[in-house]
Amino acid sequence: MLPFAMTGPSPAHCRLIVPLLRSRDGQQTEVLLSGNRLLSVFNIAWGEDMGDEFEHLTSNISPALDGIGPDVFFTDEVVEISDPATGVTMWETDGTPNVR
Repeated sequence: MLPFAMTGPSPAHCRLIVPLLRSRDGQQTEVLLSGNRLLSVFNIAWGEDMGDEFEHLTSNISPALDGIGPDVFFTDEVVEISDPATGVTMWETDGTPNVR
């Protein structure tokens, strides 16, 4: 038995993701997901289904961007969010991200 239990990210901490990405609308933002999936995000649409603790996001669809396809992910999958221009980490998970 492990001396500690690994837990997923907290819903309250993950709720900081949408406002952060909205504040960067139009600017490239790197979003690292579980499984080492790295996304370039320029804009988002988001929502939360009844009963879900975490929001789902669709990136790069409004407006659509030439050469950059949309991605769909949940906030509990996010490991880190950073500014690729400066390398500054703007958000990090507070738990073990889920893999979907």
